[in-house]
Amino acid sequence: MVASSAASHDSSQATSGRILVIGDVPEAALDVVRARWPGFTAFSPANYLAADTAGAIISRDEGLVIVRGNFEGAGNEDLIIAGSDGTRGLLIALFISPRGEIDAHLVSYLAKHGPSGEGSPSVTLARTLCEFSCANRAQLAVSVTTLDVSGKTVRHLYWDPTRREFSSDEPRGD
Repeated sequence: MVASSAASHDSSQATSGRILVIGDVPEAALDVVRARWPGFTAFSPANYLAADTAGAIISRDEGLVIVRGNFEGAGNEDLIIAGSDGTRGLLIALFISPRGEIDAHLVSYLAKHGPSGEGSPSVTLARTLCEFSCANRAQLAVSVTTLDVSGKTVRHLYWDPTRREFSSDEPRGD
């Protein structure tokens, strides 16, 4: 799918001096997400408990429920968004080419909500560097911190272009 509005989106100025928010995602990209996953809504950063966001890195490329980076390694503006379609949590990757082509992938299913119950997000997202098995891959990975009743768990995921999916960036994660 090609969306001309995404091609003209200048992300370097859109988030200058503030954190990345869902409003910074090109509307055409959100339309693709909503078409594939009806009812999708990003988790709301306002619904996090302070204990769940303590130490979180937020910037123009990281906003708790959304991160921007060159995860595919193709020079695209790649975005990863955590949210829910109303029945389950979803982690979705959007690869937006300079021509405005939008490629959306389901990264993984998530819990619908976190340990605080309805409306509380189940994950935080951040960018990280690929640590293991990084040859021939983009150097950026996404760090997914799961918030649940048993405590926090962290996974680092990288885009595997051969498999066309996100895989664990852990020893023997291939």
